[in-house]
Amino acid sequence: RLQNTTAALRASEQRYRELVEIMPDAVLLVDPQGRFLAVNPQAVAMFGYPSQAELLQKSVFDLTLLEDRARLEADIATVLKTGSVRAVEYTVVGKDGHRFPAEVRSAVAKDASGHAVSLVVVVRDITERNKTEAGLRQLSRSILEAQETERQRVARDLHDSVNQVIASAKMRLRKVEACVAMN
Repeated sequence: RLQNTTAALRASEQRYRELVEIMPDAVLLVDPQGRFLAVNPQAVAMFGYPSQAELLQKSVFDLTLLEDRARLEADIATVLKTGSVRAVEYTVVGKDGHRFPAEVRSAVAKDASGHAVSLVVVVRDITERNKTEAGLRQLSRSILEAQETERQRVARDLHDSVNQVIASAKMRLRKVEACVAMN
């Protein structure tokens, strides 16, 4: 029975490892103080570290801006208290200092007695998404500006053509009045 349980546990761990390894996002296992316990290869690449060993010497605080530290501490406390945090955006910092926007999701990993032992953190680089959203906002502004320009052009055309019709009618009426006055 112990062998079966051990084999099932190993198979489960292997499936978990494979799942984490193929995810396109960075997956980090973090202790309650913010130190890294495990990271996937995508985390190493995303943050620009040459190896997992070097990244494992860091903490979540090393990868975020100093001005975000209090918010990060509060978010960690919230995760530990509630069990998870949906999507929170941070500006994260790579090894070489480059900054990029990231969406961070977290959940608590508990031991058999239900105590929080670590956090599972998934980090997604949202640089491209933000660029796309900015492009869509610019496109919307451009469309609104084009519509307003077209409205103004149509209004001018209508105004000008109506004035021409009125002027023409006025001139014709004067001719008719002149002809009637002569008769």
